[in-house]
Amino acid sequence: MKLQLFHKSVQEKVHEKVKKNIEKLHHTLPNWERYLLMCCVPLYFMLISLTQQAPGEVLKGVENIIREPDILISDYFVVGGVGAAFFNAGCLAIISLGILCFTKSDFDGSCIVAACLMFGFSLFGKNLLNIWSILMGYVLYAKVHRVPIKKYLYIGFYGTTLSPIITQIMLTKTLPFHWQLILALLVGLIIGYVLVPISLHTKHAHMGYSLYNVGFSCGIIATIVTSLMKSFGAKIESRLLWDTGHRIFGFKVSASPMGVPFPSFPE
Repeated sequence: MKLQLFHKSVQEKVHEKVKKNIEKLHHTLPNWERYLLMCCVPLYFMLISLTQQAPGEVLKGVENIIREPDILISDYFVVGGVGAAFFNAGCLAIISLGILCFTKSDFDGSCIVAACLMFGFSLFGKNLLNIWSILMGYVLYAKVHRVPIKKYLYIGFYGTTLSPIITQIMLTKTLPFHWQLILALLVGLIIGYVLVPISLHTKHAHMGYSLYNVGFSCGIIATIVTSLMKSFGAKIESRLLWDTGHRIFGFKVSASPMGVPFPSFPE
């Protein structure tokens, strides 16, 4: 009997030690440290940008990126240079991670996807100026409907895919510049405000068969906005700026949506 009790006590002690060791192995970093660690990726590309162009050229390139139209295809490698494109993308990725951390959003797969998409599409289309009105529109929606900002924050980030519309309105020459800014801000606020309810309802249209629910919603909004702009006489011309001058291991390289160099066979 005593021997059985002894064995039982030994087993309990062993189980406790094993449990503690498992807890140590599964110890996770605090939320803010995870975000800080994730920031190393865009920060790396920002540092790389300084090896591609001089700091002054990088800033000038970022200015060109902000001033130029963002209608597809506008490769920022061509518009501002490789360094400026990486710097712009890195800044937006860090900003998005900072907003997620500030709103105390859980660091999970959705966070990584949002940051990577912000980085990738900041190589063409998104810049340091044209994303804010849409995000402000989302914040306005959250405040009006009294929902936590972090609840649909990812939808707000995905909605910045419509940022080229903001740039296009700001570059419209049919109005005085201050009216262009006001109109661009107003359109961005409306887009950000209506994006959440549209995204929550479009899933009933495709019954879950689309992986890009917010993209589908943005497509609907873009169709409406573009049609309205054309009805008022705005000219929206397509562009074809695609960099083919950079090579890695003998392959030509251009920006891809996920921020990964896109190789093509040399001519």
